[in-house]
Amino acid sequence: MIPAPELPSTYHRVGLNSYLRRPPPMPVAHRHNEMEFLYLLGGTTYYSFGGHRVKLPPRTLILFWSGVPHQVLESNHQALLCGLEIPLAWYLHWNLPAELNYHLLGGKILYETSPEFSESDAALTGHWREDINSSSTNRRRAVLLEIEARLWRFADSQKGGQSRSLATPAGVLEDIEVSRIERMARFIAENYTRPLHVREVAGVVNLHPNYAMKLFSKGFGSNFSGYLNQFRVAHAQRLLTLSDAKITETAKASGFGSLSRFNSNFRQITGLSPRAYRAGMGFPLSAP
Repeated sequence: MIPAPELPSTYHRVGLNSYLRRPPPMPVAHRHNEMEFLYLLGGTTYYSFGGHRVKLPPRTLILFWSGVPHQVLESNHQALLCGLEIPLAWYLHWNLPAELNYHLLGGKILYETSPEFSESDAALTGHWREDINSSSTNRRRAVLLEIEARLWRFADSQKGGQSRSLATPAGVLEDIEVSRIERMARFIAENYTRPLHVREVAGVVNLHPNYAMKLFSKGFGSNFSGYLNQFRVAHAQRLLTLSDAKITETAKASGFGSLSRFNSNFRQITGLSPRAYRAGMGFPLSAP
């Protein structure tokens, strides 16, 4: 796990996203709060991960937590990159093996080493991109099931101390700190739809609230309330994407005590109102 420097960002998206593009160089590193897949279909691309210069292996699935500062450094004109971003809240709900979470939240950039997955991953990431950008609720549900299944297979290839990492960023935390951060993050992921307090989260790792929150901010680059609201908004995005629940029902189900707080936090994090977000996903607007 890396420290959380204040880095300017020229790119920030929230929610489930997928893209296919020729990656332009980024002037600065950025960070956000998703798990991210990369798959380089062709050409050459160099990234910076936590200060390490890395050449992306072609036609190989790469997985990392985008809380690690990262940026495209350079690529040639043949480079074609497929990317997929999954909100951390959604990822943690799948209860994937703790060893995989440990490596990812610890700042490692993992990759698939088995060549048997190369061609199928190229096709799979293409299907994911089409389904995510589809207006069909059924296709969005299907893509989430496929992503979860691929993550379980990915976890299996990394087990038993055989994790394959492109880089481990400088300034990593101690093992015990990573463990505590992961436990706090998992507790929040399991309880964010109800009222949560700092003292309760700190109690999970038997730390004083002030120290626990300092450690938490060190790992995630966000204070407790900001991180909690990100989880709640990600949950709301899922409901707005995959259901026709009313806006008021979505606010309550996501853990917000009032519609005004829900609307305010949703707009602050996504840049859109819940109604505009749903409309953009191809759904009819639900009444409040």
